Amino acid sequence: MGIAVPHNEVMTADFYKHVESEGLPEPRRMRQLLTWCATRAMGDKPTGTEFEDQSVRMAGEVLRDGHFKPLKLILSFAARVIQEELLKDLANRSEMSDWFSREDAPKTAAPLVTRPHPKNIQNVAKIQELEQQIHRYEKK
Repeated sequence: MGIAVPHNEVMTADFYKHVESEGLPEPRRMRQLLTWCATRAMGDKPTGTEFEDQSVRMAGEVLRDGHFKPLKLILSFAARVIQEELLKDLANRSEMSDWFSREDAPKTAAPLVTRPHPKNIQNVAKIQELEQQIHRYEKK
């Protein structure tokens, strides 16, 4: 993929210290941080032998629904490919991380109508009932 990530001894919380601060606009710095964090979160790319070792180890195991675990392994590798594509898009397409040129979305959504929780309605009714009982006892 060609993304240079700081070495493993650098904590992800310290990545911002390693991004060039002069000459890079904020969106590019943010894109660099996001790219580094995503790359670190994905971990090392498994090799073909790791895939073969895991699939041989899991070949006889069956999941609860009757499917074999190698299918689960293949799906995890497919997910890895999707993650790599997203990471490549993030690294190469500036519009994915440039919040300065982003247009504000029009507020077309209807306002959120909140309703009280049914338990709160019951509690209010119970409070009113108890207050009436208190007033009746006070009058006696």
